[in-house]
Amino acid sequence: MVILLSLVSCAQDNSRKGGFNSWDAQNLLGEVRQLTMTTFAAEVVGLQRHTSNTLSSVTFKFDKKGFEEVMECYDQDGKLAIVSTPQYRNGVVSGTISKDLTGKTTEIWTITKTHDNFFAEEMHSTKDGKPYQKAVNSFDDKGRISKIEVRDADGSLSMRIERDYYDSGDMKSERITYPDRTTLSKFTYVNHDKLGNWTERLDDVDGNIQLTKRAIAYY
Repeated sequence: MVILLSLVSCAQDNSRKGGFNSWDAQNLLGEVRQLTMTTFAAEVVGLQRHTSNTLSSVTFKFDKKGFEEVMECYDQDGKLAIVSTPQYRNGVVSGTISKDLTGKTTEIWTITKTHDNFFAEEMHSTKDGKPYQKAVNSFDDKGRISKIEVRDADGSLSMRIERDYYDSGDMKSERITYPDRTTLSKFTYVNHDKLGNWTERLDDVDGNIQLTKRAIAYY
């Protein structure tokens, strides 16, 4: 699922001149150079939040025009596991190439239909040169992704993701349906930086509490 992150991030209303970019896709304010998002197992006691082991970490790097240059995913031990590089054509994202450094596989996603001339609406992937999956995104009336449906090459459902948002554009909840189970995550934003980007979020994942922190570096 992490391979899709850079292609299916939540969209916000575009307030920048020159069209949408990856900052918009991440609902980021200001000129962000790098964003690192780390999720920890957590326990909340009263007003205190205690974290334990790291569950996941992902870093996005952007150029000065707000376009994503690379996404790096790290495992629980902090080891680089996946490197995903978006591909652009005439200023519009056309797909991404993702390399799994652990399994030594390469997954290539190609966008065949876009929404608002930037966000992926329909895309297909190959894995090690063979047809792998197809993903279709649906959007709400504010241009935010409300549903993602991913199917394997044989047409069977791999996952369905349904999202709801706060007025700010940040995600409020996310329901992920797999063939054998469903998970529901609810998000509460507890800290923001001076530009208004959230830096700390409580995640209720099927009743299990996690804490996600974002370290944001600006140009």
